[in-house]
Amino acid sequence: MSVPIDGFGLPNIYLSLLRHICSNGAIGYAKAFRSSLALGTGSDNVRFSIVRALDGFGNDEGFAALRQRFEAAANSWASVHEAQSFFKLLVKLHHRNQVRVNSTMIDQPMVDDQSIHTLTVGTRPNEIGSPVITAFHKMTGDVSQLYGLANVDALSAKRQRTLPVRCSVYDLLNFASEVATHYSMDSGARSAQAWLGSLISSEYDIEGSRDSYSDFQDFFMHRKLDGKTALELQQLAS
Repeated sequence: MSVPIDGFGLPNIYLSLLRHICSNGAIGYAKAFRSSLALGTGSDNVRFSIVRALDGFGNDEGFAALRQRFEAAANSWASVHEAQSFFKLLVKLHHRNQVRVNSTMIDQPMVDDQSIHTLTVGTRPNEIGSPVITAFHKMTGDVSQLYGLANVDALSAKRQRTLPVRCSVYDLLNFASEVATHYSMDSGARSAQAWLGSLISSEYDIEGSRDSYSDFQDFFMHRKLDGKTALELQQLAS
C-alpha cells in the first residue's frame, strides 16, 4: 500500500510477488497493477475504509496479468536498451548514496565514493569497484565487447531495442528486486521497484525470443554471512 503523506491523493494498493527462498519482493508500480481506495469525505472513518478494502481485496485479473508478464519475461532475452536503462538507474542510485555497499554483505571489497564513480564511468566486469555494478555486468555481459563498441550510447535507441544481452528479462527483474529489497535505502528501493513496474507493464523489446533455458539463478550478489548473527554483522559494518 502506498499512502500519500501530504494529504493529497488517494491511497493505492499495488500488486507484488514474493519469492519463496528469501524476502525478495517485486512490486508492480504501474497503473495496470494498481487499485485506488476511495476514503469518502473527511468526516468518514478512514481506518474502517482501509481495513474493509484490505480484508475484502481481490484482483484476480491483476494477479493473472502480473504472473503472465513474469512468465513472458522468462521467455524473452533482455535488450541492450532495457539493460542500459536499469544500469543508468544504478549509477544514479550510487551517486545519491541510495545503495548500501557493505563488505560484510557482498563478496567484494567495500569501495569509496571515488572508486564507485570511476567504475560507473568506465564499466567492465573485471574492474574493481561497486559489487552491485560488477554483478550487473557479470549478468548482462560486457555490451561494449559483445558488439565492438567504445560507447554503447553510440547505438540509436531503435537499434538498442533489437540487440540482446546475455540475460533474460526475468534476470533483469530478479536483479532489480534483489537490489531494491536487500541493498537499497528506502528511496532507492522505490526507484528500483518503479523501474521494475514500468518494465513489466509494457511489452518487452524482444518478447518471446528465448527458446533455450537454463537453471534460474537464486541470487546475483551473495551475502557473506558465515554463521554470524545480524548483530555481529552490524558491529562489523560499523
